[in-house]
Amino acid sequence: MNPLAQQLLSVIYYWQRKCSLTYLELDAQEDLMTYDYRYGCDCTLISRNGEKINKPYPIPVTDVMVYLVELLDLTNLAYDAIETETDPYLQHYSFVFNFTENLFTVLLDYSYVGIGQELNSIRSSDGDENLIEIFNDLLKDGVIGKWRVDFNGSGDSGYIDDNMTSLQKSDAREISESLNEYLYDFLESRHYGWEEQTGSYGFFIIDIDKKTIELDYTEMEDVNDEITIYQTSIDELIQTISVGEESVD
Repeated sequence: MNPLAQQLLSVIYYWQRKCSLTYLELDAQEDLMTYDYRYGCDCTLISRNGEKINKPYPIPVTDVMVYLVELLDLTNLAYDAIETETDPYLQHYSFVFNFTENLFTVLLDYSYVGIGQELNSIRSSDGDENLIEIFNDLLKDGVIGKWRVDFNGSGDSGYIDDNMTSLQKSDAREISESLNEYLYDFLESRHYGWEEQTGSYGFFIIDIDKKTIELDYTEMEDVNDEITIYQTSIDELIQTISVGEESVD
């Protein structure tokens, strides 16, 4: 039998004799596997009378829990469970051995980029000399109707498109330097840091006839969540370890 499988079975039997509950956390990223520098994982042991056990487990368990991740194919199970999220990041696994109920559960703590607030702002040329001049220049160039300019703040840099697209007809044109600067100032004044961390995205609607610029802004945010990705009886887990070690290289 694989030595890691033997060690894993030994430590489960050890916990089974002494504990009603064993709870471990293991970082899901291979380069950050160690929580407790003495024993490997962050582990909580609860005795059969409900008291916390301070005595360490008989062997370092980090390697055997990493082995269990591979044996149960937890990484693929994790990504399958959260495939609908944007840019998911696996943070850590929580292994719960409930010996009282003969139940083994793996929880996944993860983060992803989610949609936050959706906000709207509008500026009119009334009393705004810079905007009045911009609209006058557009009219001189024969530009009329409504136009859209997109922006995106992802990647910690952010950009506003160089072109604007007509909403009435199939037409696009490059925006002027003065309009480009105005849009950046407008966005920055309303949503400082729009290009930082997870960024944001949205668009401007430039209404030449009404002489207004509307800013539609969608904020992106980091969301943390926890889900169950695996559950079985402890008896079945022991059987899986006993017969399944050949599936792990």
